Amino acid sequence: MLITLTTDFGVSSPYVAAMKGSLLSTNAHARIVDLTHSIAPQNIRQAAVVLADVTPFFPQGTLHLVVVDPGVGTEREIIYAEFGEQRYLAPDNGVLSYLVRYSRPNFLLKVTESRYWRTAVSNTFHGRDIFAPVAGHLLADTSPNEMGRVTNQMIWLDWPEPHLGTDSATAEVLYIDSFGNVITNLTTAMLRGWLSSAEPLIRIAGREITGLQTTYGQRGAGELIALGDSQGRLEIAVVNGNAAAQLGVEAGDSVQITRKSL
Repeated sequence: MLITLTTDFGVSSPYVAAMKGSLLSTNAHARIVDLTHSIAPQNIRQAAVVLADVTPFFPQGTLHLVVVDPGVGTEREIIYAEFGEQRYLAPDNGVLSYLVRYSRPNFLLKVTESRYWRTAVSNTFHGRDIFAPVAGHLLADTSPNEMGRVTNQMIWLDWPEPHLGTDSATAEVLYIDSFGNVITNLTTAMLRGWLSSAEPLIRIAGREITGLQTTYGQRGAGELIALGDSQGRLEIAVVNGNAAAQLGVEAGDSVQITRKSL
């Protein structure tokens, strides 16, 4: 009966408490883990990456409830999905689409059965009135098949791939983490393979970084560095600082890399 919550409500939001209350009113035995409530408002892409990075570490059968839902109250649908041994309940807006980089969904279902919802449903708070009670029923072993109709379709976001050319490479800022570190879509394994025996010269927001570090402590406070993040992606950071704020970059911005001979 383990469930995680991921929202863009903010860590001190009463909306989180209301959603938990609705969930526990449906299933008082639910074990709730706050995955994060610090997704930037309406930032579906950030939530998608966080889910793909974090949820595989949970025990099999965990239900991951996601409410990053700028389309709440519109015709956007609600989807239940199973990827490997993990289960997800989310708005069908692309928030689950980064998971497909690691595995295809085993099962997809559009949630349509209103008998599992609260009697009164707000047009602006489906997290409390639809998602939470549906999750409570799922945790009580109600079959997902009772919740709606099986489908083979869901919304997929476009996730650009890095370009590795003959003389230069181009990556893209994937998202900004809670420390202000700039996470790109280029893995360090791909980068090292492309570099061969050369050293990278990385250009971002008019700044240059030479070489890759293995940890933040290799450079002094305030220095701009490049290294691999915990998922093996190229990260731009300021030691003991906020790289995104200092550089003025955001998701979608370009990162250029050239080879520098040793």
